[in-house]
Amino acid sequence: AQALARLREHEDADGGAAPLVWTDVYPLFTTKTPGVSVAGAARAPDGSITIVAYDLLLDDLCEFTSSLRATPAGRVFLCTAAGECLV
Repeated sequence: AQALARLREHEDADGGAAPLVWTDVYPLFTTKTPGVSVAGAARAPDGSITIVAYDLLLDDLCEFTSSLRATPAGRVFLCTAAGECLV
């Protein structure tokens, strides 16, 4: 629902691509391990709306961010919308 709302807000504003919607960390339904979900909505050429969602394990995100190489003075952070640092 949030991804669809973001698509409509973006279409009303400038017609560009809608931003992705990330959840806060929660226990995933299938594995009960901490994870997050990300969803995005897009409009197809025929006008229909497609929403794609994906669950990510927090451990996988931590492994990914630890493998990133920023500039020598740079850092990589994963934070909630409230500003809580996860990684």
